[in-house]
Amino acid sequence: MELAREEREEFAELLAGLSPHQWESPSLCERWRVRDVVAHVISYDELDFRSLAARFAKGWFLQDRVNELGVADLADRTPAQLLELMRIHAEPSGLPAGWFAPLIRGAWRARGVKLVATDLDWSHGRGPQVSGSGEALLMAMAGRRDALGDLTGPGRSAFAAHVGA
Repeated sequence: MELAREEREEFAELLAGLSPHQWESPSLCERWRVRDVVAHVISYDELDFRSLAARFAKGWFLQDRVNELGVADLADRTPAQLLELMRIHAEPSGLPAGWFAPLIRGAWRARGVKLVATDLDWSHGRGPQVSGSGEALLMAMAGRRDALGDLTGPGRSAFAAHVGA
């Protein structure tokens, strides 16, 4: 959990330096501004199991709809309020110590290939290799097609097909 906490703290530092215009700028997430991405990141932090289940039911168990509901719940917050929530929740709560929530569909997207981070001591899977930075691999596993351009290796085309490119 230490790595997650450090990433959240670094993200909060980055956000603290943004201008009001930058908070409203488009992000790499289709149809979302920077402020929407921040709202998404923190939108699950205070949900207990019952609230999480209710959000999934309300979103018809469709990942994009469920995420949009979380963003909508925080739409009235100012950038300063979103930043404060990010800082409060620098360490994700509600999970047992040492447990990391899996990427939704990430394992499915990575099937049949071996992912190898070039900037971290990390690899996953079996099959033709796909190499890139840990960030690019994570973004691709999360379905971000733009990250595929930063990946190389004999398994890249198979991985890209799973990501949806």
